[in-house]
Amino acid sequence: MASDNRSAAFQWFLSQGYSPAAAAGIVGNLVQESGVNPTVRPGDSGTAHGIAQWRGDRYAALNNYVAAHGGNNDLSTQLGFLDYELRNRYGSTFNKLMAARDPREATAAFALGYERPAGAQTGVAENVDGWGNRLNAANAVYGGQAPTQTAQPSPPQIAGLLSDPQSQQKPMLQQPQEQNVSQRITGLLGALQNQNTDAPMMDTLANTEDANTQMMRARQRLAQARIA
Repeated sequence: MASDNRSAAFQWFLSQGYSPAAAAGIVGNLVQESGVNPTVRPGDSGTAHGIAQWRGDRYAALNNYVAAHGGNNDLSTQLGFLDYELRNRYGSTFNKLMAARDPREATAAFALGYERPAGAQTGVAENVDGWGNRLNAANAVYGGQAPTQTAQPSPPQIAGLLSDPQSQQKPMLQQPQEQNVSQRITGLLGALQNQNTDAPMMDTLANTEDANTQMMRARQRLAQARIA
């Protein structure tokens, strides 16, 4: 239940335009204050109520907000009241939350500016009551987001061979053409030999060059032999 409330609260703040860091910082503090339980037993000798442990005139304002929004004092309504307070009564804290670069900055801004637990008067986040738990909870809910991963594409040549069924047919389609080239080269080589061309050189040519290059060289030599 507590874990579900943490996730629900985090997603609720995201839906209201808060950054992931800001939402995590708020939820981390709420974990320390109430476990994000809207019906938690009142703390501070029965004077603190709800997910943010509101007291005094703030608790009275919560009850007025609940009455104006259907009368159901559930998690969603209390989150709505917290958001209302941030935007209308704690504008400086709201701005710090939205400017936070990571959960730690957001957790500190909310603890020092909104919750103000024991130790907040020092102005140092690490001095507030339950700081370690606040920050750990904020990092946990922030890290629970689905990570964005960049797909690693397969190498184009390998992917093409695997996905293109026709790739297996290409060597077979090229075989007749290669045979024709081979036959033409054989004929040209014979013609050159009839013109007293150096036989060892011809053997080297046939063994070291590809089919197209052999054919081009053979044509050049045949033309030179005919001119001579």
